[in-house]
Amino acid sequence: MFKLSLINIFFLTTCVMPGISVFIYLCIPVETVRVFGVSIAAQSTRDAAQLWVRTTANGDILVSLLSGTALYKEADWNFRQIVIRVCSISNFVHFACFLCHHYFVAPHHVGLVVVYYSALFMTVLT
Repeated sequence: MFKLSLINIFFLTTCVMPGISVFIYLCIPVETVRVFGVSIAAQSTRDAAQLWVRTTANGDILVSLLSGTALYKEADWNFRQIVIRVCSISNFVHFACFLCHHYFVAPHHVGLVVVYYSALFMTVLT
């Protein structure tokens, strides 16, 4: 078992949250894209939505597995540093894409925009 520390909370969070995201992406891909204001009337849009969520889910699976492994490999600090960097790059790209979509494609709910900026700010701090 792992001891409760700030770094272990980080690894636990980056293990659980992407796992939830993957579950949602893979179970209801088209509805996931509809949340971001995209019309899914055309078949090509539905195909693009499924491709996008499956690609995003693969990245989230990788982040989740690496974070879960780092959670239990407390002695290997070099591995943990690499996982922190991978998670930071993944978060930065992920939430920057959400912000670009918000500003250039379709406005998102204000609460989501606050989450995006918060995540980017925390990513820059790591």
